[in-house]
Amino acid sequence: TVAAEQSNDLDVAFGAQSRALQEAPERDDVRITLEDFATRAEKQGALAEAYEAIAKATSDGQLARDYWMHLAELRRTLGDVDAAAGAYEHALEVDPSDEEALDGIESLFKESDKHDALVGVLRRRIDQAGNDESREALYVQMAKVYSEQMNQAEDAISAYCEVLVFNEASEVALTALDNLYTAQGLFEQLGD
Repeated sequence: TVAAEQSNDLDVAFGAQSRALQEAPERDDVRITLEDFATRAEKQGALAEAYEAIAKATSDGQLARDYWMHLAELRRTLGDVDAAAGAYEHALEVDPSDEEALDGIESLFKESDKHDALVGVLRRRIDQAGNDESREALYVQMAKVYSEQMNQAEDAISAYCEVLVFNEASEVALTALDNLYTAQGLFEQLGD
């Protein structure tokens, strides 16, 4: 049938383009064409395998990072949260401060309700934050995950207390601590 012939042609085209990408992984035009064939031939799994093979084989750190990022987005699109997270982690091995990879893994964990993993990413960002204002915003975000998503008031309190270590006048932290202590019945802590 015509459909079978077209399917076979797409398989052949995908295979040829995949080999071309293996030979010239730096060529975006080859990669984009392969992505098109993968979509039309429903070969996203094979595309993911090709990306992973390139990322592992190349000695070019930036190219490896790019393919890990392509793989992360592809796995994310396919709904494979763990594989997407793994690919983002590989990209972060190339550059631990890669904002795009950090943003990607953070949003992935937010969307998939992986709160413990999200807190880990926020801690990583806190360690890399360049100023107290950024650190405060990240601690506040982490405290909200603890209190609103994980129902872990004690951990939220600890996060807000971390803000007070470097900004003892933080209105955000002081107000949040007042609310948390009151909600937890820890009135004796309010005087501290």
